[in-house]
Amino acid sequence: MALVDPALFREQFSNLPGWQGPSTEMEKKIENASIQDLVKWWRCEEPPEWASPAHSFFNALARALRHAGPRGVQFLKDQLRADDNPKKKSIALLELSQKGSADAEVIEYLVKAFYEEDPRWKECGLAGLIRSRQFILKRVCVERLLNSDDQWAAAAAMDYLCHAEPSEVIQLLRKGLQDLRPVVRAHACSNVGQRNIKELSEEVRRLLKDENQYVRNAAQAADELLELSSLNTFKG
Repeated sequence: MALVDPALFREQFSNLPGWQGPSTEMEKKIENASIQDLVKWWRCEEPPEWASPAHSFFNALARALRHAGPRGVQFLKDQLRADDNPKKKSIALLELSQKGSADAEVIEYLVKAFYEEDPRWKECGLAGLIRSRQFILKRVCVERLLNSDDQWAAAAAMDYLCHAEPSEVIQLLRKGLQDLRPVVRAHACSNVGQRNIKELSEEVRRLLKDENQYVRNAAQAADELLELSSLNTFKG
């Protein structure tokens, strides 16, 4: 699983502020395409001119291929055995980790990805195992990543442990909100908002004035989710 692309997985985290998904026009074109066209576009070196935003094109293609049925799923699996394009390989692996596609072969690839030395593959493996709800890694191995020099890998480890150890979510996220690394703080904010953890609302609000814009955006989104949940509870 040799890596060559320095920006391999960072665009995968569509749940975080700042990530732009596919345009409606691009979605419709891909949705109405034949499987032959999907495969042809996947084999292109770069996204076509009509793909906007370009960075989400291959993610959208992978999703369409998975939804195309057994032929599309098999095509994505074939990409896992190819070594010519690590970025596409990671996209295919993450798409196959969705419910209904994550069979034993896919899980094996995800575990292998986690145990690769490159933190970007570790991040990919963790994200895929979360999607497939397979919390089978040794806890101590994941915990080591919490102190990784790579803040994206550290954030992914925190995400994984929040899912794998639900009784420790508040403790994990409180520590994440106080972390010195902005990506970890941002991920912690997103987790608090999505999980509606009101016990950490004050800690999130303090990050509305964080020195990092990425963190401030995540804190704002989380604070709005918590506020919305409170309003809905009050109305109910």
